[in-house]
Amino acid sequence: MDDWLILGLAAAFSYAISGLATKVVMSKRYMGLEPTTAAFLVAAGVVICFLAFYLAYAGAKIPQVTPTAAAAGVAVGIFWAAGSILVYYGLLKGADVSKMAPIYNMNTLLVVLGGILLLHELPDKSQALKVVAGAILMIVGGLLVST
Repeated sequence: MDDWLILGLAAAFSYAISGLATKVVMSKRYMGLEPTTAAFLVAAGVVICFLAFYLAYAGAKIPQVTPTAAAAGVAVGIFWAAGSILVYYGLLKGADVSKMAPIYNMNTLLVVLGGILLLHELPDKSQALKVVAGAILMIVGGLLVST
């Protein structure tokens, strides 16, 4: 099995735990934290995790980063955080995480389309059918849980 596949599966497992834990942390049925409190605590966890990653991977070297690259990196964080906050509010409004997760994870479809259209990551002919079939199944799954 390729390393990238193992890493992708591990990431899926991490995201799954995060999604379930978000519901437990925020739902009045469990811990009942307000979205602002949950966001603050999640941000602390993100900082701890990325700091550990940075220290382990970069060895605490100060990187040379262009202003454009720095702005793009910050934008990535802003969009990730905005998506998380929108999920928090959906859960606050009473959404079931089992229904909401397939909807917000349709982002994968957008990433696939963006990779193909914007980044020119065209799948070879042997993979094209799999990519299209996977995209269609994601759309169908999102529609099934949202109705």
